[in-house]
Amino acid sequence: MIDTDAVKENIKELFKENKRQTLTVCVLLVFMTLCAVIILITKDTAPGKSKTTGRQRELVIDQPLLIPSSPAVSSGYSTARQTENKWTEEEAERWFTVPDKEEIRKLGEANNAIITDLTGAAP
Repeated sequence: MIDTDAVKENIKELFKENKRQTLTVCVLLVFMTLCAVIILITKDTAPGKSKTTGRQRELVIDQPLLIPSSPAVSSGYSTARQTENKWTEEEAERWFTVPDKEEIRKLGEANNAIITDLTGAAP
């Protein structure tokens, strides 16, 4: 069992004998605490600090987009295009096809297989 009275006496003697060192350590601790508080206060109120508001930054394009020359990029590569909101009747007739029952069945089986793989043996 530790004798607490003896420990207290040893600490008191240490402080009595080394008053100058004890005072120096106490002053340094107070100084470091004050510095930490000042740093925390100035960090939160920094004028250049940008707080995230949950919105995305707006991209401002001030120069044309440069496409690197490579065999994978064709010479007529377009970086942007205007898309229409709706198909014209001709486009709908050309590109849209109604799936038949066999295609819908195969799609359903593929979806069920994916779901089974994801859930596994979960109840």
